[in-house]
Amino acid sequence: MYFSGHPLKAYHGTMQRLNALTTAELAEKLSIGVMPNKTAVTLVAVLMKVRTKTTKNNTEMAFLQVEDTEGSMEVIVFPKVYEKFRSLLKEGGVLVFTGDADYREAENENEKDSVQLLLRTCNIAQKQEAVPDLY
Repeated sequence: MYFSGHPLKAYHGTMQRLNALTTAELAEKLSIGVMPNKTAVTLVAVLMKVRTKTTKNNTEMAFLQVEDTEGSMEVIVFPKVYEKFRSLLKEGGVLVFTGDADYREAENENEKDSVQLLLRTCNIAQKQEAVPDLY
């Protein structure tokens, strides 16, 4: 819960300029088949949690929990990408994530459908308020 509004409010203009999807829009488009799996997408979100794992090849990769104004999702960062962007991956930071969207349907009634982003690039988001409609 945020008492002074969601931290992403100051980034709505950036989201518009980048044609960034929200987590809810991404999940909906993937689940109804409007967007195929592995489509490159952009997401502006707050990095809530970073969990790292050492691979069999003794390299580090990361699993990120990110949140926007409409939900949260996991971002998977493979070793080469993690090495390149690890200095930007600070909890609480607002970042622009670009990657391949991956949707998985639940295999049974005890699971739920999931959406993940396989990270390609990451940058610090620049604050830019939404531009009001002129019409």
